[in-house]
Amino acid sequence: MLMLALMFFLMSLLCCNCDSHDESQDLHL
Repeated sequence: MLMLALMFFLMSLLCCNCDSHDESQDLHL
């Protein structure tokens, strides 16, 4: 369970970093 939470956290950070790109907006939830 902890791994899943960690993965979600990392994905969130990646989304924030890729937020600059327009394509990222489509992936952003």
